[in-house]
Amino acid sequence: MTEAVTAAAEGESRFTEVRLTPMTISLTAQAPAPGDHAAMEAALTAPEIVLTYRDGSTETILDGDWSQADFGQPGALACNQTGTPGGLAQQTYLLSLPIDLAALEAVTIDGIPYRLETP
Repeated sequence: MTEAVTAAAEGESRFTEVRLTPMTISLTAQAPAPGDHAAMEAALTAPEIVLTYRDGSTETILDGDWSQADFGQPGALACNQTGTPGGLAQQTYLLSLPIDLAALEAVTIDGIPYRLETP
């Protein structure tokens, strides 16, 4: 049973690290200098995340909009956002629908493909 996978962007992305477990997705981005609140908000905007499975099926986990009740998402149960003095911003989503990591083929975030890597 696969407990976690990481994903690396195959293009220019705001996220420097992506980690998936069966019930969470964790995204880390390089944050702007402290005090630049507008840039920090931009770094932490909701992404669109689409999972593609080995059988060719796809599942949209996050649709890029959390302004509606329950984030307006099909699978996000809760979201935690943090920033660090070292300049990293992190979003962690707790999912109401489990991800079958063993069947996962690819992840696309904001239109950018990510290749899967096991830790």
